[in-house]
Amino acid sequence: MEHMAKNRERRSASSEMFSGQARTRGQGVNELVELIGLPAAIELIRAKGGTSFSVPLGITLRGQEQREKLVQIIGREQATKLIGRYGGTTLYIPTCRQAFVDTRDRNINLERDELAREGLSERALVSVLAVRHGLSDRQIWRILKKSGPVRPDMAACAAARSVSRSSARC
Repeated sequence: MEHMAKNRERRSASSEMFSGQARTRGQGVNELVELIGLPAAIELIRAKGGTSFSVPLGITLRGQEQREKLVQIIGREQATKLIGRYGGTTLYIPTCRQAFVDTRDRNINLERDELAREGLSERALVSVLAVRHGLSDRQIWRILKKSGPVRPDMAACAAARSVSRSSARC
């Protein structure tokens, strides 16, 4: 009986945690990150994002197999935490696509700034970034345009001017 009551509590907590009605978007993911940590949450989202995931209790043979699959995805300690809190319930794991895209775009912009400081032209650095990130050069241009024009830092600009008296644009 006590076990069934705990499962009901878990179900109501999990549906509240991941429902759009009870929480703002992303808040459920934040709670997941708090529980199992960011690296494990990212791995769980990559493996199960966009699906309703039945968190196993690990009591039956099938549950033990599912638990081991979960351990392979996020690690034993994190799986134990997730099962301890949500075992026997179903969680919707969002894709977090926009968060992954925003992170990728920020990284592309940081790499762009670094390549610009190294002296690469815009066309050359776009080519490098396209290959690195498996995107087309047109997509890289769109990402860079969203963030505004390249502004190399003033130290790099001064160094470029002192090396070459040509017109370095800063």
